[in-house]
Amino acid sequence: MKLPSARSFFIILLCLGLCVSLLYAESAVLVPREVFVGDTAELSFDSPALKGALDAASAVTVKSTDFPVSPEVTINSIQVFEKDGSALVLIRFIPWAAGVLQLPSFSIQKIRVVPPPVRISSLIEKTGRTALEPPRSPLLIPGTTYLLYGFIALCIILASALIFAFVKIRNSFAGTRKGTQSKRRIRFALKQLRHLERIIQKTGSAEWYRRYASFLRTYFGMFCMLGGESFASATGTEIISGIGKHFDSREGGRTGVNDIISRLRTLLTRIDTLRFSAPPVSDTCALDIETARTLIQALEDGWEALDDQL
Repeated sequence: MKLPSARSFFIILLCLGLCVSLLYAESAVLVPREVFVGDTAELSFDSPALKGALDAASAVTVKSTDFPVSPEVTINSIQVFEKDGSALVLIRFIPWAAGVLQLPSFSIQKIRVVPPPVRISSLIEKTGRTALEPPRSPLLIPGTTYLLYGFIALCIILASALIFAFVKIRNSFAGTRKGTQSKRRIRFALKQLRHLERIIQKTGSAEWYRRYASFLRTYFGMFCMLGGESFASATGTEIISGIGKHFDSREGGRTGVNDIISRLRTLLTRIDTLRFSAPPVSDTCALDIETARTLIQALEDGWEALDDQL
């Protein structure tokens, strides 16, 4: 039998290479399109060998210990996704050699997968330079380093002064605004308490205490700056906890207001008891209105005292 000549063998290899290139021409995608040595690249392609081997809409990640090892490429990750009956392979890698690079094959579920070849560009071929550029002259003229540092220090001082002035002005406006908010809350509370006082004889005790508790929850929500409905369904314990945290958020904390918070806790506990455990007594309504007036004013005074400390 006559063996093929070297020229014929070369033509056969060329045809096989063209067939492989045509096979992956439509399915293989390299990102970015032009990859240089040392770049991180991503190659995705359809694998006919894995078709039907994976569950529908499943994904498989190859363990790093199973990555193929090659001196020409470093594999970062290998993932396989099943979609519409086909298997999409996604390989992230870093090439270390220029030219046509054949990524090493790997196995998934005992099925061998051979990635298509990719072309890796070379900066030497692209730029035509084979040596490093000589050192360039310094960008700064000798002797200007101290001037530069001095300018930077001056900018830092000016910026600090501007920030300090801005904080002072903001705190001044904030104090005025907070005082206005306190007065607005007090006007709201007194108006609601006067209304509750007028309807004591017109409303049943149970209904009156329901409205009284609803007013207190609305006010405490305004006081904690959380919105009027924040404590609509909260228990007395949760309301007191919220007020305590509101004071804790300021410098000085609960200094001088612990007694007020304790009295508020007693009032809320008694209201819950009257509403849910014991029959309400209409004779105590006027007393509870006066108690609420006193505690609300004391609470606002305690908050303004913290504002004066800032």
